[in-house]
Amino acid sequence: MKIGMINELYFPNNLGGTETCLQRTCEGLREKGENVFVICTSPNIENIEIDVCNGVKVYRMKTDNFYSIVNASKMPFYLKILWLLKSQISLQSYQKVKMILSQEKPDIVHTHNLYTLSPLVFQAIKELEIPLIHELHDYNLLCPKATLFHYSGKVCKNSRLCCKVYRHLKNQFIKFKPNIVIAPSQFIIDKHKESGFFKDIIYKRIPHGVPLPETIGVKDYHTLNLLYVGNLSKHKGIHILIQAFKQVNRCDIHLDVCGRGKSEGEYRKLAQGNKRIRFHGFVSKKKLNQLYDTANVLIVPSIWYDNSPTVIYEAFVHGIPVIGSRIGGIPELVHNGENGFLYEPRNEKQLVEILNVISPSILYSLEKKISRESYGIKNYIGELHDFYKGILGGSFNKL
Repeated sequence: MKIGMINELYFPNNLGGTETCLQRTCEGLREKGENVFVICTSPNIENIEIDVCNGVKVYRMKTDNFYSIVNASKMPFYLKILWLLKSQISLQSYQKVKMILSQEKPDIVHTHNLYTLSPLVFQAIKELEIPLIHELHDYNLLCPKATLFHYSGKVCKNSRLCCKVYRHLKNQFIKFKPNIVIAPSQFIIDKHKESGFFKDIIYKRIPHGVPLPETIGVKDYHTLNLLYVGNLSKHKGIHILIQAFKQVNRCDIHLDVCGRGKSEGEYRKLAQGNKRIRFHGFVSKKKLNQLYDTANVLIVPSIWYDNSPTVIYEAFVHGIPVIGSRIGGIPELVHNGENGFLYEPRNEKQLVEILNVISPSILYSLEKKISRESYGIKNYIGELHDFYKGILGGSFNKL
């Protein structure tokens, strides 16, 4: 089976979790003996360049937009607006993607975040009559920021006029629809359904997976080590965690914070004077695995519609229970009393109550209930692979 993957970026030009997940997926499918290639954009490319990354053939294209998405944070607001408008139609992407697919002749195409590639990519694929799967990783079809998180620091429940116009335009541009839409959480599927996207199309939830660690350290429960891993920005809710943690009157509990972000200075100041809170900044993969080995519980305090956080999968494959906010796709992974605890987002009081009652015996009991293999990359690749075969075998009557 030949599989074509299309995403805005690919390793080593990682923007976030989507690129990491895509790389693992491509390499995992290749290990199964499948022929996988990737089409993406890349900064500083003149036309099309081809390279091979860990056995995966990668076509890197120049974007015809005003700038590459990797430089978005440096751009002025007016140019970002023009970038958004231009990203709806890219004739260059349409032509180049169609040319590459005509040459490669894949059995199936799996699209991800298109951004500057534009929805015209769908048209190129459908004109070649190739089965098309589109995967939802974020909310870029619904929200210019792709987060559904307002500048005020709250989730967007009632869209403003400009956002409604944005969604309408997006929906109009997606005239050549995928055969099937997949996503790691039912929540993100439901959000797109509510907004009228991909009507009369089959949706399927396929949770992601991460590599299983070769070894797992023996936990020490004399001191309970709490761990936060992620971006240090408002929507991640780290300020809620710090404020709640400061109210916990226990000397046997510590919090390790890993990551960087635009609010890092503010959070360090918020935690100042509390010796139980340790900031590590950006950490290497080796260092992160060491922290997972010593962690007794991972905390995911998101206050935005988190889709299906990779850190939760990483915690579970390390046998670590998770305390998470009941928002987005988090409750689909974290179940009270089974593999962790849930609390209402922004509710410091509930989080404090959980942190006050967790004990070594409770966490040890939860740890033993976690099926590590269920969250592993091989389990995910196997399900996705079977899904591809089912599509090509005619299992889905809407193709």
